[in-house]
Amino acid sequence: MSLALGAVVGLSLGLTGGGGSILAVPLLVYGLGTAPRDAIGISLITVGAIAGTGAIARWLRGELDLPAGWLFSLAGMLGAPLGVFVGHRLNEDILLLGFALLMGIVAVRMWQKSRADSASTGAEHRSRISPSPAPSRAEDAPSLSVPSGGATSLPLSSPASSSSRRWLVFLGAGLLTGIFSGLFGIGGGFLIVPALVLIARMDMPRAAATSLLVIFLISLSGTMGYLWAGSLPSGRVLLPFILGGMGGMMLGVALSRYLSGPTLQRLFAVMILIVGGAVIVQTLPQLWRSSVTFLRLANPS
Repeated sequence: MSLALGAVVGLSLGLTGGGGSILAVPLLVYGLGTAPRDAIGISLITVGAIAGTGAIARWLRGELDLPAGWLFSLAGMLGAPLGVFVGHRLNEDILLLGFALLMGIVAVRMWQKSRADSASTGAEHRSRISPSPAPSRAEDAPSLSVPSGGATSLPLSSPASSSSRRWLVFLGAGLLTGIFSGLFGIGGGFLIVPALVLIARMDMPRAAATSLLVIFLISLSGTMGYLWAGSLPSGRVLLPFILGGMGGMMLGVALSRYLSGPTLQRLFAVMILIVGGAVIVQTLPQLWRSSVTFLRLANPS
């Protein structure tokens, strides 16, 4: 069962290119009866293993931006143990409720990405059918040149944009990603990719590739935090889940070449919303009963 559920997570991650890993915790909690904190630890290790495999492949192809990736990861690796620390001190029902709200955010981001991908595909298709005429005047010609590798100039290495504010925003985004990763056991790609694109000015393919390195390093730090806290997930659940996740990831990547990306992203966004809603329905009554019990104990009269 653990192998099959891991394959579902890997398949969703491979098909959507991000966001699918957020299904791991609900599947572990409600599918295998795993305690929420153990489920978060298993999810963190699994996501890190899958991302690490992908990062090696992208590095061998020269698609990673190592300076920006390492810098973002450094801040995230500081934040991940903090997220683990906070998570171990929260009520598990509150933790699941927060996770469900996070699922809603990820679903919205995935839906927005699907619309952007659809618009980009449509514009590319129209340009192929009726290409725009060449500029008739010298001043109309574009003046921005992009390197052949596809990456734009990184502001982190250019004097014009190396202000302290940009550095702080970039590092702050990394720290926040690490906290979310350690707290909820997610990869955090929905935070990493926008930060790399908007702040580090990467193009989308390079940002997506670099995010795998970031996810791997942050997950590694978060895993160390869980081990330090004495939370060691059961190997009988963890190992099959990782193997299933890797197998599902490879299958998802292969199938994604033949399926419409934007349509898949919308379907998974709806599915994540449904699962998040189910988590809320399951969690709120338990949280209410716990609150009532606490109030009665606090005020026995």
